[in-house]
Amino acid sequence: MPGRRFWILAASLSLTVAAMAAEPAQVIAKLAEVMPNIVADSFSPEEGGKIVVATNAHLESKDATIDAKKIRFDYRTGTIVAEGNVVYATKNLRIIGDKIEADPRNDTIVATNVRFGRAPLYFTADTLKIVKGDKTMRGLRMWNSEPEQLGMHLRDDAKGFAYLKACGLEQGKFICVIPRLRYTPYHKFEKNRTPAPSDAIKDAINARTVEQDHVKLRDLMIAYVRKTGNKVLACPEMTYEIELSKEVLVDPLPADVKKNVVWRDTYWLPDEAASVYSQALALVSIECHSPLIALHYGTPTIHIRNPTDTCKGQMFRDIGMDDWFFEIDETDGAQLWSRLGAIHKNPTAARAKVKSIMAGVEKHQRRMVDAVREACRQK
Repeated sequence: MPGRRFWILAASLSLTVAAMAAEPAQVIAKLAEVMPNIVADSFSPEEGGKIVVATNAHLESKDATIDAKKIRFDYRTGTIVAEGNVVYATKNLRIIGDKIEADPRNDTIVATNVRFGRAPLYFTADTLKIVKGDKTMRGLRMWNSEPEQLGMHLRDDAKGFAYLKACGLEQGKFICVIPRLRYTPYHKFEKNRTPAPSDAIKDAINARTVEQDHVKLRDLMIAYVRKTGNKVLACPEMTYEIELSKEVLVDPLPADVKKNVVWRDTYWLPDEAASVYSQALALVSIECHSPLIALHYGTPTIHIRNPTDTCKGQMFRDIGMDDWFFEIDETDGAQLWSRLGAIHKNPTAARAKVKSIMAGVEKHQRRMVDAVREACRQK
């Protein structure tokens, strides 16, 4: 229940600031050290340090996250007020709103101008109020949409197939593997972007988790190559993943496996990538967009979700991909190989499953288009 998770977060946060003394400057100077579950561009005290205000903040607990332009926490009451592009997310729920107020004293959460739900359906409401798990809403509306990548029709077979031939990758005898960091390091590759204090914290989180995340993919690659003799294409979805795939997927591999691994050392556009994905036995990715493109072209895909990606991974459960969906902190290479091994053993059944998944997606897409057409007629 969303409210309960807020209280878990509020309780953990209150423990870190309850010791605030009368010297706000000292409190704020040590705030980042004592609050490992909050990332912000800046912190400031109010009411003599009894309230802490975090700007451009990301607040994280085991079960939930809050992102907002401003988060105000009152350690005396445990209340949280988040304002400005607020996103509250758990594994199964994502609420986007202008403002969210959480009060643990009466187990209440109130969100204003909200959007929430799970693909392909989502809702908007003027207000959403949750009291001890009971929800009431005003101005509720229901909408229908699908991720755009599931409807992608662009391909560049000439370029994609030429690349496969040049690399010795045969249809159905290779897999694509895509890495990802917990936080995309935009400040490292976007021009004219000045790094913010929060970027240093995100970099530290990436450094702490990059090996534990990607050893699982390497274990999968090792099992696949040694058990099948087939090849692996280590490739990017974002530009920074070109070098990342070499560093964390290719270079650490044992020699007998590495000789069967192709490193994509240049970036590509989605149309060429789509053509390559269409010929793979399967795609394994921590990124969430390439799997959707692969599904559209009939290729089985395994998605491993990062906890920092909030609830975006829920879409894979919603469309019927439970068996091919993993939480990165709750799986290992052996579990991933068990699913990939089944795909390799019976690729016909795996592709039939993809076809069934896409039939359901296309049904929802038709409903969405029909709703838009009807709305246009009423105008």
